[in-house]
Amino acid sequence: MRLIPFKVICLLGMNDGDYPRRDPGGALNRLTAALGTPRRQVGDRSVREDDRFLFLQLLASAGQVFYLSFVGSDPRSGDAKPPSVVVSELMDVAARYFADAGDAAGRLLVRHPLQPFAPQAFGAVADAREAPADAARRIGFHSAWRPAAEAAGGQRQPLPPFVPKVLPVPPAAEGVPELSRAALFSALANPSRHFLTQRLALRLPRPEDELPDSEPFDSADSRLRHRLGQQVFDALRAGDVDDATLHARLLSQAMLAPGPAGRETLREVRGLVGGAARSARDWAPDAAQPMPWRLALPGRDLVGSFANVHARGLLQFRPGKAHGRVVLDLGLDWLVWSALGETRPVRRLLAGESPHEFAPLPQAQAIARLADLAALADQAAQQALPFLPKSGWVWFQHASSDKPEKSEPAARAQWCGSGNGFAGEGDDPWVKLALRGQDPFVDEDAGALQHFDELSDRIFRGLPAGASLEAGDD
Repeated sequence: MRLIPFKVICLLGMNDGDYPRRDPGGALNRLTAALGTPRRQVGDRSVREDDRFLFLQLLASAGQVFYLSFVGSDPRSGDAKPPSVVVSELMDVAARYFADAGDAAGRLLVRHPLQPFAPQAFGAVADAREAPADAARRIGFHSAWRPAAEAAGGQRQPLPPFVPKVLPVPPAAEGVPELSRAALFSALANPSRHFLTQRLALRLPRPEDELPDSEPFDSADSRLRHRLGQQVFDALRAGDVDDATLHARLLSQAMLAPGPAGRETLREVRGLVGGAARSARDWAPDAAQPMPWRLALPGRDLVGSFANVHARGLLQFRPGKAHGRVVLDLGLDWLVWSALGETRPVRRLLAGESPHEFAPLPQAQAIARLADLAALADQAAQQALPFLPKSGWVWFQHASSDKPEKSEPAARAQWCGSGNGFAGEGDDPWVKLALRGQDPFVDEDAGALQHFDELSDRIFRGLPAGASLEAGDD
């Protein structure tokens, strides 16, 4: 019915990126790949151009009122968001028919508040430059929200801590308790998640549980890149594999996109991990052997398994730089290797960095360090600890250097994010919930910040890094 004229036509959700729709990527569709190129032929459909033409038809069919609505501010940050490009173009053209184009554009646009209980929804003037007539255009009629709007001008109180006290220790199970190495790392890598899941039995939606809204070959997918780097390293570690064979194998495993995009991704990953694979072959030409282990700690047993044990020692590899999670993960294996009484070294390979070799700690010292970390994991089950490994590692590195005054701003940038699309480590939903009211960097809690300093030193003290300060900041 879009060609039938109506007195009023309303279009909702005219957000930038939502309308007009974007043509799908051309990697899997030859017709869409030809759009915007000389190879396009008459009749090749473009959904973006179809949407723009539909908008023009609806504009021509509106008899008296053409109402457009879009989300103009981010619901969380409040940052301004542009409308659809067709809305911007229409406002620019309409403003040219007025003597003051700038004033006309402002009068054409009505800014409604994001929340129905905002005072601006009940006649309050949002801006000193705003005319009372403009405020009347967005007046609300939901009386149930008026008490909340009137209370918005009162004195605000900070949110109380999510859990204000240390919870008691749950009753111990019968027999000798057992702690897995994976559980120990999980507790130290995200103490907030460990507290909410193990002590309060809470579950939050996980990013991996959501269905993807794009092709599963996005280069920005860090999990996919990590798995791909590990796969390529294992293949090159086993022997020289030509690009065609390796590409066919990874393509059959749905690890690469078809076509030139997949070949380019493989070329980049192979260049990143190829040096580490050659170094691994030179250092340990024999096949890797698994090694299950059980370690007796005070009051419990720590259990786990090594996957890359060679005659010369333990081989470690990660397809990335040595940020805090990697230092903690590999450092735990180094402590366990030392606590088992091993005298062979640990060979560490990080993509894009020179190899590092670490001698084991004395056995008694390694057992004491693991017992302390296990006790810290128990503490994480009783209260939300203000610690995250990437921020803690940056803090510890700067605090141990000749410029300790840089520790707080560097850790704050890692925790809160530094803009430019870089999400901070503290944006994790587990952390936001568990540390509500006690966040060392967001709530400016001096006690939590001091606790963060103590935890960073307690966890990373003595762990081998094998990386520069810049690599840890990444």
